Amino acid sequence: METKHLKELEDIRTEKDQLQQLVSHQSNTIEGLEKSLHVASSNASLLQQQQLQLLESVQNLVSLVSEGKVLLKKEDRLFQDCMDILQSGFNLSGVYTLHINNLTEPKKAFCDMETDGGGWTVIQRRINGSVSFQKTWKEYKQVCYWCFPVTMAVSRCWWFDACGQSNLNGIYYPARHNMRKLNGIRWHYFQGPGYSLKATRMMIRPSGGREGA
Repeated sequence: METKHLKELEDIRTEKDQLQQLVSHQSNTIEGLEKSLHVASSNASLLQQQQLQLLESVQNLVSLVSEGKVLLKKEDRLFQDCMDILQSGFNLSGVYTLHINNLTEPKKAFCDMETDGGGWTVIQRRINGSVSFQKTWKEYKQVCYWCFPVTMAVSRCWWFDACGQSNLNGIYYPARHNMRKLNGIRWHYFQGPGYSLKATRMMIRPSGGREGA
């Protein structure tokens, strides 16, 4: 009888140990599942972030493509002068292509988009004496065809009506003034008739251009 009870107790202990092992195994399994769930949740958050980043990138690309189409439309336009270019949205100073009325070939010109509202077409800029304005009659007609005939009096063609007071096409003198000569680059009301300017720039734009810009 006692042997039977001992055998039953031993069986119970064995079954208890097996149940404890099973519970421990199940606990480990649950812990592993929890870790996997945490990793999956982190991966899901990461995927969501990546998805948002991709969506933002796509939106940026769409915006860039749209802007590119607008720029292409602007570039397809033919501009007559720098004010026309400024009013089309280009506001950086630089060299642009102009399609001027009555001219068959386009011309390159520097556009000043900063001075006094911008839209200025630079028609002449002198910083040294590399270009001579003492031209022949043929060159005079081709280049300075609207100049006033004052070349013999003060040298170099010049189209401003107050030719006695100014001549931005005069001889370039390295020194800043030539007191005994009147044929330099001068603007009488700036430093008097004997002062030869070191640099000049002439710009034009349509009347009322600042308001239109």
